[in-house]
Amino acid sequence: MKRRGFTLIELLVVVAIIALLIAILLPSLGKARELSNRSVCAANLRGTTQSMNVYAADNSDAYPITGKNPAAGTVFGSGAAATPVDKAINNMYAATNTSSVSQNMWLLTMTGQVAPKQYVCKSDPRTIVPASATDGTTPNPLYLTNFNDSTSAYANSLDSLSYSFAWMWSNAVGSSPAAIGGWWRNQTDASLPLMSDMAPKQGTGPTNNITVITAATKYGNSFTHQRDGQNVGYGDAHAEFSRLNNCGQNNDNIFSTNAGTPGAGTTSPSTISQVPAIGTGGSQGAYDICMLPYANGSSSYDRLQ
Repeated sequence: MKRRGFTLIELLVVVAIIALLIAILLPSLGKARELSNRSVCAANLRGTTQSMNVYAADNSDAYPITGKNPAAGTVFGSGAAATPVDKAINNMYAATNTSSVSQNMWLLTMTGQVAPKQYVCKSDPRTIVPASATDGTTPNPLYLTNFNDSTSAYANSLDSLSYSFAWMWSNAVGSSPAAIGGWWRNQTDASLPLMSDMAPKQGTGPTNNITVITAATKYGNSFTHQRDGQNVGYGDAHAEFSRLNNCGQNNDNIFSTNAGTPGAGTTSPSTISQVPAIGTGGSQGAYDICMLPYANGSSSYDRLQ
């Protein structure tokens, strides 16, 4: 007998089964993609911290550092005029009040050790693009001094950075002298956190507490990886995924100062009073690493500056 075709009801049943299978599989596929992104993110941190140690080997054991004093209002940099790379680096070293956390790390790009895309995490929920190392001027491209490519179609430093870095100075803006931390070198303890996924900010004020961790909000973790935790890069150039922001030396809360609050986006973490000591020397005390810059992860994931 000639076989009849499917009835409408049979077709609807098949469609429903396919839809059910897709609904079951999609979360698993999304989780697998997220785990893959975490691995790429960890590789970014490993590569960057390795480059920091290579940089230090050529620069008197010091990790990337520019001006002697931290300055307010330059957490991301201000899109300064481009200059040839050697002159730009010399100007950055000579500066006394223009240095910032992210500008220091941009040195790795200016010296050709870290590609701009290495500062971008694929799980970052904000649509971001790598910064440009140059302003595109031809025939002799000129180098920028921070993450803000002011001539790019994406002329926004906030769209070019997924990571936060340890505050490099031993005291706050306005202190005299605002010294570079003696621990900011490749001879420090291997458990010293150097960088991490973007630090979170809770609330609306400039210094809201971000130490609260609850099952519902997980505000203590970076928003980058669904608040399940964050990748953290350490002084010995290894990176690992930590479920809590209390990690590294003495289980320090890397997203806040020892007063329990992050530094305002436009200033230093002004409440830092003690910093990590080099493993075999220096004065011992409470370890306090604070990662900057940070971002508002409640809605738009805007980077704060």
